[in-house]
Amino acid sequence: MRFDRELLSRLRDDSRIPVFFVNFRRALEMAQRQGSKAWALRAATDLARLRQSQGRAEEALSVLKPLYEDYQEGFDTLDLVRARETREALGR
Repeated sequence: MRFDRELLSRLRDDSRIPVFFVNFRRALEMAQRQGSKAWALRAATDLARLRQSQGRAEEALSVLKPLYEDYQEGFDTLDLVRARETREALGR
């Protein structure tokens, strides 16, 4: 599912976006079921970036914000840096 993010960055055909949305959502749900905060944050960041690219900033933020705010440390790790940059790009 992480591979989809790389494909998304090169995607020019909007007809594939629903496939990416489903995959990112599925990854997020799976990570949450397994109790994996790191994987959930990664999936949420990817999902937020997808929604941001569609002009759906509020939806993007609603997915990412609670997972990001759950962290108390490790803000210099790549996953949290990416999440923070995504939040900042969303204006929050």
